Amino acid sequence: MADKDAPATPAGGVGGSRSFFPKLSLFQWFVRLLPAIIFALHAYSKRGAFLPPACSGLGINCPTTPTPLNGLLERPDYYGQVVKYYASLFTANEDLGGSFAVFVDGRPVIDVAAGAKDLARTIEYDNKTLQQVYSSGKAIEGIVIARLVEQGKLDYQEKISKYWPEFAQNGKQDVRLVDLMVHESGVPFLDDGDKEEPLTWDAMADEEKFSERLARQPHLFDGKPTRAYHAISRGWYLNEIVRRVDPKGRTIGQIVEQDIMTAYPDVEFYYSKLPNESDWEDRLSPMHDYPLLRIIGRAFLPKSIQTSNLVGNPKTLPLHALVTKLLFNTGITPKVLAP
Repeated sequence: MADKDAPATPAGGVGGSRSFFPKLSLFQWFVRLLPAIIFALHAYSKRGAFLPPACSGLGINCPTTPTPLNGLLERPDYYGQVVKYYASLFTANEDLGGSFAVFVDGRPVIDVAAGAKDLARTIEYDNKTLQQVYSSGKAIEGIVIARLVEQGKLDYQEKISKYWPEFAQNGKQDVRLVDLMVHESGVPFLDDGDKEEPLTWDAMADEEKFSERLARQPHLFDGKPTRAYHAISRGWYLNEIVRRVDPKGRTIGQIVEQDIMTAYPDVEFYYSKLPNESDWEDRLSPMHDYPLLRIIGRAFLPKSIQTSNLVGNPKTLPLHALVTKLLFNTGITPKVLAP
């Protein structure tokens, strides 16, 4: 039996408590939060890409140390503006650390290092810092191949199968060395679905098995020379060719170390693993990826918003076409850029 003196229960629920958050539609929430979203975008875009997460997201614990800049500058009145612009990339946090050199008539007129190696700006980037550079090995590979051509051990117009008979399978029998050099050899990546050997790091570490795996790879374009960037695979295939024509059976990395870099004692370049980790681990600058949130924003937001003074940054550059293809392309581009 109900108590007549008990307080009435409000319709639609038990008790008189209310939810802390009002019941709104997604659109209503968006409208209410729009000022905060605009402010967050504005603050985030103005702070630069390379900052600690707490600083880029909330504006706290931001580095306050000045950007170090050291090195050579000839004729400051003439080349000073170049260095000034380079330094601005670091003060605006659009870059983290790096070195920059300009030669005129064989003489260095600018040779500077600036910034830091870590997001907290505690480790200076100086002229002893070692930097990993994407695709820098392609130039060295080209030099090694050109030397072997000059020595008569290779010919750009010859079929690769002349030097590596096992290569002539699955539509690759007519592929020439020049086709591989200009990214038209039809092997821009390796298929993951190889029936004989799955593509794993252990399989790649076995020199002979990996060589057989490379030779089995089918031509992607049915034997027709077609331009497709061989981002990683070109070095693998060139190395197999070089090992077969070098009298000592050396790899590209060994030839670079023994024959090329010895002629340039003042230049440091490491094509593969360095001799001793203790010699370089403190000098190596770690890789810092461009923030994913910025990539997404630059991919989806209209350029008028990205470059506006209100919510964006007028200095924002267009997203590189290669990045756009990587994000949206369903063809070969993502496969080409990943091992």
